[in-house]
Amino acid sequence: MWALLTGALELWLAIRLRRQFSGEWFVLLTGIASILLGIALLIMPLAGLIAWVWTIGAYSIVFGGLLIAFALRLRRGSSSAPTDLSAAAGAR
Repeated sequence: MWALLTGALELWLAIRLRRQFSGEWFVLLTGIASILLGIALLIMPLAGLIAWVWTIGAYSIVFGGLLIAFALRLRRGSSSAPTDLSAAAGAR
């Protein structure tokens, strides 16, 4: 369930970030990866433990790589990023 919730929140974040700057597709991909993992965990709950260790390990590597790419994108575009974080979060 945590993967589905995390994925949904990441998709929501990607949609919100779309208004702020380009490059939000890294977050979108992490959301999709999280949702796919969540679905796989729900479909095959009794699969072998070793298979799940490998699946979660592969997910972690992909997820980490995408987040590093997103962080590098943020760092490169920091001059164009809003300085007021409440505006990026949608606060009024």
